[in-house]
Amino acid sequence: MACSGAVLTLILAGVLANDFIGTVSVFWLMLVAHSFFSGGSYSIIAPYLAEVWPTGLRASGMGLGYGVGNLGKIISPLGLALIVGATNFIKPEARVDAILPAMLFLAFWAALAAFAFLFLGIETKGRSIEEIDAAMTRPTENSASAGTPGDARGLTRDEPAEGQGSLRSRSARGCCGTSGVASAVPRCRVNRSAPSAT
Repeated sequence: MACSGAVLTLILAGVLANDFIGTVSVFWLMLVAHSFFSGGSYSIIAPYLAEVWPTGLRASGMGLGYGVGNLGKIISPLGLALIVGATNFIKPEARVDAILPAMLFLAFWAALAAFAFLFLGIETKGRSIEEIDAAMTRPTENSASAGTPGDARGLTRDEPAEGQGSLRSRSARGCCGTSGVASAVPRCRVNRSAPSAT
């Protein structure tokens, strides 16, 4: 919805660029409304990306996502210069008649983001990060017969080890029987020896 609001306000900003409500420019009002929707979408995107990347790839995946997104900061001014017909790509000339094509160009990218989230996005509502991670890293039939990566015993996530319960229940307890962030740590290095009586 936030992306859709951003698309609509950008299109209205281009179409109604010369209109005023009293002494207030409708173009300015639409850009303020666009800031509301685009700011709202960015406050949704960051936590969403943290939820959908599997634990082992979360930091790298989010870094890749932000890096590719920042590539748009380089390409967008060049695209705008081409759209408005400027000959100088370093410092394109700003013209009033270029407002509508520029706003439609920006609205296209916001609409593309909306479609990507709508059709390619994963619903995370009501699911814990552990559930999403398990669904994203679920072994396929071929890998289930060979075991999951990193498990030399050839166990899948739900097969119980002898006398130890399932791998899932151990990982749900987390590292050293705790829950939370430490569950992503593969082993604990805790000295469990009894304190010396000195």
